[in-house]
Amino acid sequence: MKKRIALCFILIFALLVTSMPYTATAKATLKSRILKQTSGKSGTFSVGVLNLRTGESVYINDVKVRAASVIKVFVMMAAYRKVKAGGLKLNKIIKLRDRTIERVGGTGILQGKPTGYKISVAKLIEYMIMYSDNRAANIMTDMLGFKYINETIKKYGYTADTQLGYYFCLTPVPAGKSNTIRVKDLNLLFKRLYKKICISPVYDNQMIQIMKKTINRTKLCALLPKGTTVAHKTGSITNHEHDAGIIFSKGGDFAISVLAQAPNGGNTIRVISKIALEAYNYYNGK
Repeated sequence: MKKRIALCFILIFALLVTSMPYTATAKATLKSRILKQTSGKSGTFSVGVLNLRTGESVYINDVKVRAASVIKVFVMMAAYRKVKAGGLKLNKIIKLRDRTIERVGGTGILQGKPTGYKISVAKLIEYMIMYSDNRAANIMTDMLGFKYINETIKKYGYTADTQLGYYFCLTPVPAGKSNTIRVKDLNLLFKRLYKKICISPVYDNQMIQIMKKTINRTKLCALLPKGTTVAHKTGSITNHEHDAGIIFSKGGDFAISVLAQAPNGGNTIRVISKIALEAYNYYNGK
């Protein structure tokens, strides 16, 4: 009889453990999977994974990192905050100008457009994320102002480590000016967008839909099953490769941010792809 009771307790315990995949023990398992991918690799990987259904999370090397273009999601957030307040219209038409902040290279599709080319604020925001367009980002930054963008970041409770200090792809960068970010701040933003508690349900959904259009799918998306929906923003500058966003899956939707301070190119990008796949497989029981 005692043996049967003991066996029952063992079975109940086993069922409890297996029915709670996001416990501290399971988190450590996900962490170990991620560390397996980063171990022995050149550079430092800041990684944050946040289950948007359960709230459980894993963070590795959550430190301030040069942001590259991933900080454009916060420029987008500030723009929609101003739209909601009535200080900016999405259908407002602006003309491209011949000025320093618009004569920039890097990613985007507006660099070749002529002076006087007309475009709406809504399209500028979309191109800033979808194509990581630096000209669009600089126009939006100038329109909103550094003070307003950074005040918005602070007002909404993000850390002082996430800050927009200068324009995109514009050199030389003044001393003491830099764009920096943290994975926890990115995941907090994605959580708020996902739960429709950031700016407004309508605008939060619009921001997610824009992020789903991101054309660069070489990092978080590369190894995921075909058809997986990802809303994300990439970034790349010298010795930095980033990708951050929301991965939607049957086993659980989750925010994931990977900021790599590592050599540019295929090896670093491949690690980011493998980290995303590890998280996807973990939440989908693989």
